[in-house]
Amino acid sequence: MSTLSATTTDRPDTISAKKVPYQDVVQAHYLDLEAEIELLLQHLQSLSQQRLEPTSQEQND
Repeated sequence: MSTLSATTTDRPDTISAKKVPYQDVVQAHYLDLEAEIELLLQHLQSLSQQRLEPTSQEQND
């Protein structure tokens, strides 16, 4: 992951112009991770439910 650093030759408007795309990339990466976490949680809940169902049936027998 690259970092943005300002040098003495950079003008403030140039630094600002560089930050916007970087922030967009970070936000897109964050949203991708958030979606992946949501899918993993759903998968975990599904697996947990599958493990509980046979146990419930065995107790009823």
